[in-house]
Amino acid sequence: MSVFPAALLAQGRVTGTVFDSLRTGAPLAGATVTLEGVAATALTDALGRFAIADVPAGRYVATFFHPWLDSIRTAAPAVMVEVRAQETTQLRLATPSWATMSAYL
Repeated sequence: MSVFPAALLAQGRVTGTVFDSLRTGAPLAGATVTLEGVAATALTDALGRFAIADVPAGRYVATFFHPWLDSIRTAAPAVMVEVRAQETTQLRLATPSWATMSAYL
């Protein structure tokens, strides 16, 4: 018999890295990662890493925000992610490239 509530067993975890494709080609520190419909967010560390725990199983739209992107009036792309119960989902997010941005100008 399990001592954990069923709701906790139906949750997963999302971890990953955010990269800066525009300026440095390196991990992006200080980005806020969100999953649409989930109250929890995560702030990337100096190596661009993040983790969001206790995410209910399901499909989500993931994105991130960063002050530098706001300053150039650009949004990060949204990515679909599927979270499975009791699993860790790896996610790699990145700023749009200059080529992608120039296609919209």
